[in-house]
Amino acid sequence: MCAVGSMYTATTTHTPSDGNSIVDGLSDTFAEMQIRAAKNALSASLRATANLFESLQAHVIIALWYWYNARWSEACVSFAVSLRHAVPCGLNVCPPFDSITTSSMARSSIIPPATNVMEDEMRRNTFWIAYMTERHFTAINSFATFLDDEDVSQMLPVRGDQFDKGILVPPRDRQWSHEHHVIEVQPEDQVDSFILHVKATMLLSKVKFFNCRYKSKRHRGDPDYQPDPDGLPGHPRADVTTTRAFKELDNLIITYRESFPSHLRDPVARGTIDGSLLTALSSAHFATIMLHEGHALVGQPACVSSCKILAAARAILNLLHSAYSTSHNLATLGVFPMVCWFVACRVLIRFLRAALDAKSEEHINVLRTEVDFIRGVIADIGENFPHAQQYGKMLNDYLSQMCGKEFLQVRPAILPSRQSRSPEGPSTIVEEPQLDFGLEMEPNHSVMV
Repeated sequence: MCAVGSMYTATTTHTPSDGNSIVDGLSDTFAEMQIRAAKNALSASLRATANLFESLQAHVIIALWYWYNARWSEACVSFAVSLRHAVPCGLNVCPPFDSITTSSMARSSIIPPATNVMEDEMRRNTFWIAYMTERHFTAINSFATFLDDEDVSQMLPVRGDQFDKGILVPPRDRQWSHEHHVIEVQPEDQVDSFILHVKATMLLSKVKFFNCRYKSKRHRGDPDYQPDPDGLPGHPRADVTTTRAFKELDNLIITYRESFPSHLRDPVARGTIDGSLLTALSSAHFATIMLHEGHALVGQPACVSSCKILAAARAILNLLHSAYSTSHNLATLGVFPMVCWFVACRVLIRFLRAALDAKSEEHINVLRTEVDFIRGVIADIGENFPHAQQYGKMLNDYLSQMCGKEFLQVRPAILPSRQSRSPEGPSTIVEEPQLDFGLEMEPNHSVMV
């Protein structure tokens, strides 16, 4: 906790972002020393099989610190360890959905049972945090995840107010991770921004599994993964987007977004940012990009996937505009919202390239303004946080590669001055004009913005 907290302390030296001193073993920052001490304590606890749940909590925090500091390899291993650590602790399952193995050697958990409601829910929340951070980390790459969703049979968290008061909510009144329609059904008495955040992560996980397992499932003859041989209207060829599994996921994303209760649709409704709600909303649009981007023919007429990723990228941009309009320090939102901004910006850069090819000055100006706004926000955060610095560099490299080095210079006055919002004030969402260069939609192919 001291290592993570030190990142927000101006008087504390941050970890060098170039990594050279880390490789040479010369880094001696306060945070480095805290992480080193935590890892030594973890090793001692595991050798003695003591404080195992506390060790899991420490693993999650260490993994997040590595990600914050752009230490990708160490973050990858740490997220894997934290999630796998939860399995022998029995936190991925909950009776009566634990194993039916009857051997006396087969214990469902190596830690003793919780002694009260608060401890039980804290353990459950810790598992979900480990699950979410690992899924967030793997969402942007093609690595396999470290725990199959089929091995998770756990209740979703209780509402935050119920957790704070230690209220016992019986299993019959709870949602389970393995239930049908758990993602898109929001019981009125069991929904808040954190629960929506968990469900958004489960949605990302489903899209991740589809992308990673599509080829093997199609090869095995799974009927849900067989493309329609007739293809799509105007595109008479077999296509991934015509498979039953793809269509179900696409509809699930839309249904999930529509299921948000009316009081949980604006993450800045009270003038401050609800980080969990902002991440849940951004994740839903990110899921659309994950699902469709590989099939988007940007600049080609009637490409449904192109229209959907553009709508999703601009929805993420609108959420960023809304968050930026507050006085909130955006760096405290964590890494994953920035991943969403990064992915949205890459999509907008693809459309900027298409606008350049079409020589459409109006669209070039709009898209360049959108791209520069996201780059400017990330660059501001990157002055103090290594992960933002690295994502900013990757965006600059991609922009230079796609559009040319002349687009790297952020134009003045792209970032408006930030000011506090009144508690009753409406959220600020910027409307962007729709692009029409070669992206006309065919009938019966509506886009959910």
